[in-house]
Amino acid sequence: MVRTIALIALLAMPAAAVNLSLKGVWKATFDQARYCGEPAPVAMEQVRFDILEAPFWHIGVASFNYSAANVIGSVTMRVRPEGSHPETVISGLLVGELVKNTEIGSGATAKTAGLALKGYIVSQKDYGAWTQTKKLGAPPNDAGEVELEVSGNFFQGYTLTGIIRSSEACSYENPLRARVGEMTGHFGRNVASKWSAHVILEQK
Repeated sequence: MVRTIALIALLAMPAAAVNLSLKGVWKATFDQARYCGEPAPVAMEQVRFDILEAPFWHIGVASFNYSAANVIGSVTMRVRPEGSHPETVISGLLVGELVKNTEIGSGATAKTAGLALKGYIVSQKDYGAWTQTKKLGAPPNDAGEVELEVSGNFFQGYTLTGIIRSSEACSYENPLRARVGEMTGHFGRNVASKWSAHVILEQK
């Protein structure tokens, strides 16, 4: 009975008010830029997060599989250093999945999320290779990362909270350590990214 009433209410709502997936343009209501893991003294010029394709009803998987990813989008982050022109520090295409009961973050900030969007930010060239084969078992070496906890519902809207990382590791980090992280598929790779952003995203 309750499900029937909920379905009737859903059908009665305007189409624009019903969101059955994460597809759409997301606006940053909070963002904090970091450089090599430390807060950066720069102004956030832009955080653009668009999801072009995503599964309905937020169907999640047990663990992220790059070759089976089904969330497609684009990510851009621009900062403005003091006394300088805006600089694009993160830009690329998102290849990700919705993962259930997964750990996001690392170290003291790590937490378990009931549902999270995990994915890699890749170049157009690498995205083209992924599209053609769909058999790539690991992301390219120059991939950025997205780890965002999904909260909310389709009646009240959704919020994505977490971190977006650039592909470059800080110069003082051990390259071998970063490579081991890439091979094991560990998000965060246990090294600090050159640029990252802690964000709270809401759909426009």
